[in-house]
Amino acid sequence: AREVDVEPQSELFDVGELVRYEVANAAELLKDKPVRMTVSIDGAPPLVAPPRVMHVVVANLLRNACQYTDAGQVEVTVADGKVVVRDTGIGMSSEALARAFDPFFRADRNQSYGVGLGLPIVRRLCERCGWRIQLESAEGQGTTATLHYG
Repeated sequence: AREVDVEPQSELFDVGELVRYEVANAAELLKDKPVRMTVSIDGAPPLVAPPRVMHVVVANLLRNACQYTDAGQVEVTVADGKVVVRDTGIGMSSEALARAFDPFFRADRNQSYGVGLGLPIVRRLCERCGWRIQLESAEGQGTTATLHYG
C-alpha cells in the first residue's frame, strides 16, 4: 500500500472464487466459536484488477468479522460489483466508527490481536485501485463492511 509509484499487476480473475478461497482461510478463526459463516455469490462477472490487492482487502475484512464475532454469523455476499461482509459481532460506537480507518486505532483495546493497521491498509489499497470501502456498525449489533469495486 505504501509503494505509490509501483502499479499493482492487473489480470482477469473470478471475484467469487477469490472470496470463497479467503472464506475457507478465515473459517479457521471460527473453529472454536458458535459462529456460522455463509457465502452467497450472485452473478459476479470476472474482474480485471490486481487480484493480490483484492485478496488482501477481502482477507482483512473477513479476519475482522471473525475476530470480533463470538456468536451468531458472518455473511459474505458478492453481487453487483461489491463484496459485503456482515457480522453479528460486538460492533462499534459512532465514535469508533469515525476513527476505524485511523492507523493504530482499535475499537476494542481489550482484544489481544491486531495493531490497528488492517483497515487503514484496506482503505489505501482501495483508493489506489479506484474502489471504495464503506463501514456501517452499531455497538452490540455487528458491523457491515462493503467493498465497492464495480
